[in-house]
Amino acid sequence: MNDLVTMLWKEAAEFVAGARALRFSAIIVVFLGVMPALTGVRSPTAAALETVGYVLITSVFVTAQSAPEMVIRERSSHSLETLLATRLPDRAIFAGKVLSGAAVGYLMAMATLTIQLVAWALTTHGWNWLGLSDAAGRWVVLGGPAVLATYLATVGTFVAMRVGDQRSAYLVTILSLVVLALPPLMHLVTITTTAAGLRDAVLELALLDAVLIAIGARLFRRERLILYLQE
Repeated sequence: MNDLVTMLWKEAAEFVAGARALRFSAIIVVFLGVMPALTGVRSPTAAALETVGYVLITSVFVTAQSAPEMVIRERSSHSLETLLATRLPDRAIFAGKVLSGAAVGYLMAMATLTIQLVAWALTTHGWNWLGLSDAAGRWVVLGGPAVLATYLATVGTFVAMRVGDQRSAYLVTILSLVVLALPPLMHLVTITTTAAGLRDAVLELALLDAVLIAIGARLFRRERLILYLQE
């Protein structure tokens, strides 16, 4: 546990110190945060749908950008080899990268939500909880970004270990969302908009996240990665 905390602390410090990552995240958060107020939507229902959409989009784009970058930044500076040479266990390194990327995506999504709520209150002269006003909305707005960010952080971390180009890693991570879309499109999974249906969807994706993290931790072997980085 101490090893994981060490990794999380390290990643948090490097993210805060990284001007590029912070700038990208801030632009996404501010832009999507004020969009509902700028579109002139005055119906609480329509604004709630926008809130859900923009919060999920924030978690997707920020995580797909930040998770691979946490690895590629160290690859380009050759500090990844130094990290792999430490006593930190393989699982702590992998889990630290994944959880850090997921945390950034989720926190930025919550920042977008906060800005949207404040912007709505200022432009309509009244407070409204928008997507948080019912159980179904809360499952999507609060749970959706968490499971999406964890999924993308897992994929992005694993991809970045093998793809050294930031743009390529970002595109592959974004395209991995197709895997999540296939079951509903093929009618293998039915997602309803009721609170129970959305809760089940979030919990099922959370289970998938846990499986992917477990698989990724087993496949993450520093000996193989060091040889790959030296090629």
